Amino acid sequence: MVFARSALRLARPTSSLLSQRFAQGGASLAPKTAVRTLTATSSRQGKVLLCLYDGKEHAKQEPQLLGTTENELGIRKWIEDQGHTLVTTSDKEGENSVFEKELVDAEVIITTPFHPGYLTEERLRKAKNLKLAVTAGIGSDHVDLNVAN
Repeated sequence: MVFARSALRLARPTSSLLSQRFAQGGASLAPKTAVRTLTATSSRQGKVLLCLYDGKEHAKQEPQLLGTTENELGIRKWIEDQGHTLVTTSDKEGENSVFEKELVDAEVIITTPFHPGYLTEERLRKAKNLKLAVTAGIGSDHVDLNVAN
C-alpha cells in the first residue's frame, strides 16, 4: 500500500505543489528538489510494464494479494485513468518473452523481488524510453545499478 499512496501523491498537479510553496513564503522559483509527475497527452502515452507472478486461484480468493498478474498491484485503474498503458506479464525468460518484447518502449518497469524481471545491462540498453525502474518490495539485486546510473 505504500506504493499506492506514493503513486496517488504523484497525481497532484505541480501547480498545487508550487502554490503551497508560495503560500509558505518561499517565493523562490528555484526549488531545492524537483517534482515531476508522470503525465500523458492524447498524442503521447507512457507504457508501464509490470512483471509479476501468476497467483491463479489464490489471487482470486485473496484480492489483496497485490503482487500477482491477476491483481496488478491494485494500480491498473489509476494508471489507465492517467492516460497510460499498463502491460502485465509473468513471462520474463528468453528473448521471445513478453517482458523482453515490451521493455523496448516502456517508460516504467515495475517488478517484485518474488518474481523479478532482471534488468541486466543488455535489457537496460534495449529500454530506450525507460525513466523509472521500481521494485515493489525490498531488494535491488535484480537491477544492474552500474548501468542504470
